[in-house]
Amino acid sequence: MQVTDGVTYEGERSDKLGMALGGIGTGTLEIGRDGAFQNIRVMNNWWGQIASPPPASFMSVYAKEEGKSGVGRILQLRASQGLPGIAGLKYTGRFPFVELAYRDPALPCELRLEAFSPFVPLDSLASSLPLIFFTFRIRNCGQAKLRVATALSWVNQMAVEASKGAWPAEGNCNRLVKDGALRGVLMESAQEGLKGSQYALLGLPAPGVTYQAVADWWQGAPGRWMGSNFKLGDEKAVEGWKRFTETGVLPAESGYTDGLGKYSYHKPVGAVAGEVEVPPGEEREIRLVLAWYFPHHYDRSLSATVDHHYLGHQYAVRFPGGAGEVARWGSQRQVDLRERSLAWRQLIAAASLPKNLKRLMTETLYLLPRISCWLADGRFVLLESIDCPRVQVTILDVYIAPVLAALFPDLHARSLRMTAAAQLASGEIPSTLGVNSLRHHEYRVFSPGDVSILPLVAVWEMLWNGDEQFVADLYPVIKKVLQWGKAVLDADGDGVPDVHGIDQGWDTFPMQGTAAYIADQWMAGLAAGEKIARYLGDEEFAVWCCQVRAQAPALIGTPAQLSQAA
Repeated sequence: MQVTDGVTYEGERSDKLGMALGGIGTGTLEIGRDGAFQNIRVMNNWWGQIASPPPASFMSVYAKEEGKSGVGRILQLRASQGLPGIAGLKYTGRFPFVELAYRDPALPCELRLEAFSPFVPLDSLASSLPLIFFTFRIRNCGQAKLRVATALSWVNQMAVEASKGAWPAEGNCNRLVKDGALRGVLMESAQEGLKGSQYALLGLPAPGVTYQAVADWWQGAPGRWMGSNFKLGDEKAVEGWKRFTETGVLPAESGYTDGLGKYSYHKPVGAVAGEVEVPPGEEREIRLVLAWYFPHHYDRSLSATVDHHYLGHQYAVRFPGGAGEVARWGSQRQVDLRERSLAWRQLIAAASLPKNLKRLMTETLYLLPRISCWLADGRFVLLESIDCPRVQVTILDVYIAPVLAALFPDLHARSLRMTAAAQLASGEIPSTLGVNSLRHHEYRVFSPGDVSILPLVAVWEMLWNGDEQFVADLYPVIKKVLQWGKAVLDADGDGVPDVHGIDQGWDTFPMQGTAAYIADQWMAGLAAGEKIARYLGDEEFAVWCCQVRAQAPALIGTPAQLSQAA
């Protein structure tokens, strides 16, 4: 089965956008259009500025044709410190897959990379793994046998990143691991508040492939006082990697220590490489996986004097053994997870829909992993957007609900339950669950829109999910919010909630009274309330919804009357 359609870019792009890879609620990172890693957001850094990608986190290839000299390349258009970069590449994003076709006249083979994180509609567990699979496909189009090695190098900078440049930062440490058929590097830290956090960088079984690994090939800088302004990137440190580009063999263990113990700023760099022989006319695969595990996830406090509140991650509940357990579980199911992640794309590709609509339905779904958070206690929330720290914005659920309720109705139900749980005794629901926080709910921000959106999206969830308990649990909330909207927000008594300034919904310009789209949503919200009431046998409230819905046309005129007046 092949991936289809997608969005393709040739060469380097100035905006450096990339497809977000990572499971739902686990954090994400990107492979940019230049082939480099970027926007690494896996250490619970949902908001705020992201540091520049570390120069020693990259992918690389070495290829040698029998009887000739070998050729090595860093698989990105710009490589650090004079290392040889790839001449060109073709980048294609097909969520949840990223494909790169590398082009370099010096390479004696065709080389492609497929990177993906599982995304399987109706299977939220398979879709919420904190890992990325990397599959390099090597084709020998020549007449001689090839020896090819591909490698993934990754920097362990947990403590330094977590300390935000403060000193000291307790030391990071890497160690070689072997778990059954898996071989690679486990990365950890002694930093307080990070213990148990991990990266796992492993080679996966593939026919004819042998793996090598190095825990720390980075030599480090001479001297003891590096400080927080020390950067990876000196020429001496990358000398080791030239060994790989010239021979296909990973650098030797550096054994480096700066002698500072808990005050260390050293960032050990681990790597895994797979090597395979490729006969003429044949193709081979080298498979790697990067898994992450950062369970110490806390709520953002609005005040430095308030204790942070533990949130955790659902993936840490499922995999208490850490990143290695995540990688092992995923690797055992890699083929199945890939096929299932492709299947839904095939259904859309076969549909009789316009091409651009198919792209919209598939490629924009990359936002879901990027803006989602699945907490240890089972709660599920969405951020307003990629870079907005508002959490679970009620009025925006009208846009994500048809997608989330169709693909992962269990997760959508969890998010609606969070909003419902924050309802006030008056009936008002929160516009958001907070800004940079889940404990500082915002009320009366988008309330004219909120009162109709909640019942509307609850109906969609009811139709898709069919969870009778969900409907019964949310019904009192829906009933109360509609009654509150009519009693409190309808200031002029025309049956429609009135807007009250710049934040009634999408608009951010001052408005007062009736707004057309707010009125339309209110009519739909009342219809949803009526549907749920009749489903549960509450005829009295169903009639109330009908009466309120009929009030507005009676006051502003029927369509025929309006047409005659015009």
